[in-house]
Amino acid sequence: MDELYRYEVMKIQSLFALHNSYGIICREDQGELWTAVAIVAPFSSDLDTITRLAEKCTALQLSPDHLVDVVSDFISQVSTDT
Repeated sequence: MDELYRYEVMKIQSLFALHNSYGIICREDQGELWTAVAIVAPFSSDLDTITRLAEKCTALQLSPDHLVDVVSDFISQVSTDT
């Protein structure tokens, strides 16, 4: 199956923070180009976990319309685990 959507980790490094924060960007296959169609601002400093979440979104070919819901659910799950 060809990928229509590719989810990637997006890193933001603050000048004032001592750690990096990570979000997710969704790119859509537009033939010769991969165009950004959805972005969720950095919401975690756990690179490994965010990488797995992005990979899962790609594997499942999540519609970009649902990215915010998935991240909200992820944040809710993380907050109840701690």
